[in-house]
Amino acid sequence: KPPVIGFCGLGAMGSLMARNLANHSHTRWHSQGTEPIHIYNRTQSKSEKLLKELGKEKVKISDNAMQLARECDVVITNLGSDAAVKSVYAQFKQALSVRPH
Repeated sequence: KPPVIGFCGLGAMGSLMARNLANHSHTRWHSQGTEPIHIYNRTQSKSEKLLKELGKEKVKISDNAMQLARECDVVITNLGSDAAVKSVYAQFKQALSVRPH
């Protein structure tokens, strides 16, 4: 099964990168049944814009960074400041350190 890919940070550059990943994740280089790219952005309207543009078969919105970390095998980030990086990675760490019962 192909890895589930997540993308966090949909600014000017990140939205283009996420769009390319989503558009090309279903090409002949990837097996059928590839899950949509999971995306998260602090400004949810940017995630919704990409979903509207590409559709549910290519993009799935995560509610927060913790959900993105839990649901994806690989997460790519494109964040605009040191503060954003520290905040998002702290959330990733928290999400991945919680052990299910």
